[in-house]
Amino acid sequence: MLAALREVAPGQRAVLVLRFWEDLSVEQTAHALGVGTGNVKSQTSRGLEVLRGVLAAHQEETS
Repeated sequence: MLAALREVAPGQRAVLVLRFWEDLSVEQTAHALGVGTGNVKSQTSRGLEVLRGVLAAHQEETS
């Protein structure tokens, strides 16, 4: 998972780590990063899309 996270853009990675690793809410994540909640939501969506793609590619390589 950590290797896959390295493939995600830094801003998206920060949002994903705060939201899902640190279990912060959208509002808490926005406050921690100094951005709006809309930014957190869009970065989460984009970051998860990239992460899913990276993990799928890795799974194909190992199959």
